[in-house]
Amino acid sequence: MTPKRVALYIDLLKEIQRDGYVLPDAPGNEAWDTTRETFSGWAPELVITKQTSNGPGVLLAPYAGKGKMAALNGQFHLPGGYHQMTDVNIAEACNRIAERELGVGVFVPNPYKPLWTRWWNHGTHPTGRPFSVFLEAWLLGQVKNPEWKFYLVADLPKPMVQPHEEFINRVLIRR
Repeated sequence: MTPKRVALYIDLLKEIQRDGYVLPDAPGNEAWDTTRETFSGWAPELVITKQTSNGPGVLLAPYAGKGKMAALNGQFHLPGGYHQMTDVNIAEACNRIAERELGVGVFVPNPYKPLWTRWWNHGTHPTGRPFSVFLEAWLLGQVKNPEWKFYLVADLPKPMVQPHEEFINRVLIRR
């Protein structure tokens, strides 16, 4: 990269900051996807559990994404997503994700004490290499999206998004 292009890159980053970290819409969110493919971003993964008569359960749904994220379609996953620059704090990021995916807000009792963290292996996530931060979350009402259900930790549906399954097997199953 030439010094002139580096200067242009710096100018573009400063412009994004001045514009409140909002990028104009590009086909298929190309600007954000390219950024995520280049730089890792952190992604809150919401761990919502409940005790059932058959043991502990965890809230999961089969993935149903669009664009590049369609590569995960059909795999069961925890509610989650990328942190956005407009999120004021961890709790706001978690609530934005919960409202989008579940139709209800959440309370995160320990936003600075994740249950587990995990870098995705290169090439295993459709839009980059996120740093997943697994956070305990409590529902603030009823889940409105019927795709989301509690599954027994000891009897997970298949197939699962790999880092989510790894978290459940390494952390939740031992609680």
